Amino acid sequence: MVAELREVISKVEQLDDAEQKRIAKLLEEEITWDNTLQNSHNQLNGLAQEALEEHQPKNNGKYDEEYLKGLRDNAKKSWLGNSNADEWLKEIREGYGK
Repeated sequence: MVAELREVISKVEQLDDAEQKRIAKLLEEEITWDNTLQNSHNQLNGLAQEALEEHQPKNNGKYDEEYLKGLRDNAKKSWLGNSNADEWLKEIREGYGK
């Protein structure tokens, strides 16, 4: 790798200043894009890791009766709203088979 780099440098040194500057600018842009891509990759990996950590079960995946009851209660409230569950079930059963 070092030998190839020395060969390239010796060829570039034979070019006039304008050509050397143009090549240097191209290399600088390439390095900048590579760094930007690497930074973006690192940021995405960090965000993905944070998202995974946020959504880990608080009980390490073990069955928790209280946690499950809380989920059911919340679902019941949002699904039924202010309705009475017993009345709603009675209405559904009365309409069944008609």
